[in-house]
Parts: sequence; structure tokens; C-alpha cells
Amino acid sequence: MQRPLDNQHIIDIKPLPSPRTIKSKLPITDQAAALVVETRDAIRHILHGQDRERLLVIVGPCSIHDPEAAYEYADRLKPVADALRDRLLIVMRTYFEKPRTTVGWKGLINDPHLDGTCDIATGMELARTILLNINKRGVPCAAEALDPVSPQYIVGTRALKNRRAASSIACASGTMYPCTMASPGFGRKIPMLAAAGGRKCSGPGRTSYRMIGILQIHNCK
Repeated sequence: MQRPLDNQHIIDIKPLPSPRTIKSKLPITDQAAALVVETRDAIRHILHGQDRERLLVIVGPCSIHDPEAAYEYADRLKPVADALRDRLLIVMRTYFEKPRTTVGWKGLINDPHLDGTCDIATGMELARTILLNINKRGVPCAAEALDPVSPQYIVGTRALKNRRAASSIACASGTMYPCTMASPGFGRKIPMLAAAGGRKCSGPGRTSYRMIGILQIHNCK
């Protein structure tokens, strides 16, 4: 008798709603969409040296765990960003995922109830809701994506994202918004330089309809 080869350590499998389902449930407003597009373009101009009058500043808490606290932060940040807009482009840091080398809370998307239940479906909805509400306040957002799944749920609400350089070239190349790369812990420049070009590539990915497919990605800028 052949021994089982798959899922020997899997206790349970719970389906996630498709990204399209959550986007339809939580649509972005025209005003918020315009803010996201304008901020993406402004970030590109700064990073490419076309806007030499301003610096890009990403400011905010280490991670988001409380929606009301996030909204209060955004409300306080907005007048400061407006006052300094001629010198700085200020984007709010809204991180919902935590890279962990040891045990610990993995972020709002993975564990929105802070109790270890890993209600990721609720976490995806809550993260998108928070981003939409911050966008409505006129504050653009930056977030970190740790896998190729979560961006499909909250894409369109973010102006910028951060990724780990060594494993993120393909994911970054496929995004519609500017990406920054976090340098590795050992401090070498090689992964950063390799990721900087935004390569043309192909790889597995997830669509808005929940399907897994091979995504062909063109060069990004």
C-alpha cells in the first residue's frame, strides 16, 4: 500500500474568498483612486530624479493592528504632509504583514484578532478597509508584501510597497506601483543591485478570480 505523499502535516484547509470578491465588496472611490495614481507618479518622478525639489518620506508605525489608531495617525499626518508638500512627499507606512525569523505576531492580515486564530479572510478585508479609509482622508499609503497572494487583495489602494530584495524581483516587476527593496541582514549590495532593474520574467501567480496561473511580466519602470 502506497503511503500518502501530500498534505501529511495539513490539519485543515479553509478557502479564501477571491480577490475580485473582496474588491467588489470594498470598492475604491474615484477620489481615492485618483490620489493613488497621482502619488505613484509623483514617487516615480522623485526616484527617477525628475523631481529634484522634494524628498520621499515614508512615515508611520512599525505595523498596523488597530484601525482607529491608524485613522487617528492619518488625521494627524495629513496637515503636516500638506504643509510640507513643496519639500516632501509624505506617504504613510501601513504595514499589515510582519516577516518573522522566530515566533511572534505575523501581522493584521494573518491574525487580525490578535489571538492566534489566523482568520486571514477577515484580515484581508480589514487591511483593504483600512487602506481605503486612509485614502479617503487624502493620505497615500505604503505597505510591505511578503508573498504573491496578498497584493491581489489590496492592490489599487497602495502607492508604494517594500519587499525583501533577495526573493522579490519577479513580484516587484509585476506590480503597478513603485517598489522599494529592503537590504538583507548581512548588508551586501548584490541582491539590491540585481533587483533594481525590474526584469522581464515569468512565474506562478494568482489572478483576481482566485486562479493560479503563469504570469508573464514585462519590464517595469
